[in-house]
Amino acid sequence: MKIPDCKHFNGYKPCFPGHNCLEQGCKEDSPMGVKILIINLDAMGDVLMTTAQLPLLKKKYPVSSIYWVTEKISAPLLENNPLLEQVFIYNFESLNILRNIHFDIAVNLDKSHKACAMLNSMHAEEKKDLGSTRREK
Repeated sequence: MKIPDCKHFNGYKPCFPGHNCLEQGCKEDSPMGVKILIINLDAMGDVLMTTAQLPLLKKKYPVSSIYWVTEKISAPLLENNPLLEQVFIYNFESLNILRNIHFDIAVNLDKSHKACAMLNSMHAEEKKDLGSTRREK
């Protein structure tokens, strides 16, 4: 079974009532495009300031899905942002989910060991970071 490359597909319920995407194809195709992960955990002010970069990312990658992982305290700053596909709170469950998504680009904007370790554990074609614990192969 091929999982559709569509932002509306969640695997749990039909994207649109009475429509089976797997059998009938997408009703309103919205490709995932370039999958980008932003890791920005530590400072609320940094998280807020970094959101100003989202329009530039969307301009560079118009067909893209941007995922963001942050601490629980900063998550409300990102809620309902139309440029983000999904916001994850940094915890075991989110790490487990994110480690099973293949990203085209993963960016770590923190210097903390946990943020650097998270970037190292992600599946991504391209990894960028500001931290010091990432090692190239």
